[in-house]
Amino acid sequence: FPQRYNEEFSEVFRDWIWPALENMVELLLPLMAVSFCFFLTATTMIRRPVSREKDLELEMKKYFI
Repeated sequence: FPQRYNEEFSEVFRDWIWPALENMVELLLPLMAVSFCFFLTATTMIRRPVSREKDLELEMKKYFI
């Protein structure tokens, strides 16, 4: 294996690796957090208990014929 000097590694890290890590933290982490919250909300709304569904139906009948 060819040896890398400290300065050369630092330049490669600064030019290539650090921007990739920075983009991942700034872009992917918030995107994953929002996706997780959306998924959690969607599954909670989809899995509504039957009793609440009946209550909602009765409530809607008051306002709509």
